[in-house]
Amino acid sequence: MNDDLTFEDVQAFIADRGGANPCEACGTQDWIVSLSFGDKGHMPIIASIDPAALSLFGAAMLPVVALSCKHCGNIRLLSRPTIARWKSEKANG
Repeated sequence: MNDDLTFEDVQAFIADRGGANPCEACGTQDWIVSLSFGDKGHMPIIASIDPAALSLFGAAMLPVVALSCKHCGNIRLLSRPTIARWKSEKANG
């Protein structure tokens, strides 16, 4: 998936959809936004696998943006396709 999302896109999406709420675990509002991880820019995902197979081959996957609380490490996930769709709708008026 190449959606060309930027940090600024995620910030704008969060602001447009009601702002960054406090962390559910500690109540602070200091978040790190992660669009990718590692040297190769790996995209974070949620994977859904067949419990009988216990394999990621053929798994259903949802790309996400990870928000990590700087204070306690709590992680909040946002659907990357939802943000990309919002960005496209904003661009197309």
